[in-house]
Amino acid sequence: MKITPAEGLSSAYAVFMGEVTNIEPNTATKFGGVEITLRVSKVWKGEVGEQVKVRTAGTSAACGYSFAKGERYLVY
Repeated sequence: MKITPAEGLSSAYAVFMGEVTNIEPNTATKFGGVEITLRVSKVWKGEVGEQVKVRTAGTSAACGYSFAKGERYLVY
């Protein structure tokens, strides 16, 4: 199901732009995946600090997302 950017903004807990500074294995859960550290440059919604960590599955087959170090992303 696709949603519009406005729907994504209204339903998201937080919306921010950040640059990936680190990618490492996620050891917080037995399911693995990766933990991404982002340096936040702009916040549209939510309580977001200067740095944020997000976790995702290791592959797109498991609904994960492939982040690249040094790239900027809009996260919501």
